[in-house]
Amino acid sequence: MQEGRYLDAQACCREALAQDPRHADALHLMGLLAAQAEQLDQAVEWIANAIRLEPKPEYLASLGTTLLRQGRYEEALKVFDKAVQLGPRKR
Repeated sequence: MQEGRYLDAQACCREALAQDPRHADALHLMGLLAAQAEQLDQAVEWIANAIRLEPKPEYLASLGTTLLRQGRYEEALKVFDKAVQLGPRKR
């Protein structure tokens, strides 16, 4: 992502969170942006906050991926397991 686009995305998220600090999608996106900037501890924090509000499988997958990047393999496996449990059931 280009630096300007990253800053634009971050500004939009911050604006959304200023209006609604419990906006799970904005929290998740802030986590993705932090991960892209290699700020992995911050990414985990943002994404975990989104999961506390709405434990969506895609949020859990993002958290698991970030934990993998940190070398936290056992934690990542647990998070991926939870994502699978919450995922849509196919018949």
